[in-house]
Amino acid sequence: MNKHLFMLDLRLNRVLLIAFTLVLTMYGTIAAGMYDPQGADAMQSMLELLPQGMADMFSFKDFGTNMNTYLASYLYGFIFFIFPMIYIILAGCKLVAKHVDSGSMSYLLTTPNPRRKIAMTQALFLAFSVIFIIFFNTFVIILMGVSMFPGELAVWDFIMLNTVTVSVLLFVASLVFLASVWFQDLGRAYSVSGAVVGLFFISNMLKNLNDDLLFFRFFTPLSLVDSEKIYAGGMYPYLTSGIALLSAFLVFYVAVRNFETKSLTI
Repeated sequence: MNKHLFMLDLRLNRVLLIAFTLVLTMYGTIAAGMYDPQGADAMQSMLELLPQGMADMFSFKDFGTNMNTYLASYLYGFIFFIFPMIYIILAGCKLVAKHVDSGSMSYLLTTPNPRRKIAMTQALFLAFSVIFIIFFNTFVIILMGVSMFPGELAVWDFIMLNTVTVSVLLFVASLVFLASVWFQDLGRAYSVSGAVVGLFFISNMLKNLNDDLLFFRFFTPLSLVDSEKIYAGGMYPYLTSGIALLSAFLVFYVAVRNFETKSLTI
């Protein structure tokens, strides 16, 4: 990794990184602060005010009877997917495609750093920023939960939910990074990345509508973030996060190798 290039990425993307981290922090703290351990029925009644189709699409089906199920339903069917994926598209496509498109990649290639190191640094920055966004908010929500509602939040289960979430998002990030490497203009990278990520997100919403559309779960890795299976214990969260991380690593590797060998138009 080239630390100078990494710090340059951090400086160029700091506004995006801070903005999306704070947006999730806002939603996360509001959700945690609204939890009422004595008012599960009241929260469920509020949920029933939403149109059934909308509630199903956004996974607002059941707030459950504890803080873990409440947070999973409130945050991990829509909010903790859509905002990180928007960040991944905006930041991920710029890491390679923008440099190639603008011609600034020629300056990077004149440095004594091989292409592999440049591509690996860009990939590591994207992975780092996704992990930071999710686990910063994980820490904030856990801190609120244990301080405001002692004993209500099963911390390890919540950590595992976020581990699976960040693993799946890293796989999504690897695909966006591959598009950034594959296409030599920023517009095409944005278009392809937006189409793929949009397919994942829409498929995830459609699978929630009814059992007839459940097959859409095969078109999106987001369906792996199944809070019921994660909270049930067992090997599911470990296997799921392991498979997602391995898949992300392989796609990142393909992207780095592609950048290393392809002919660039600069």
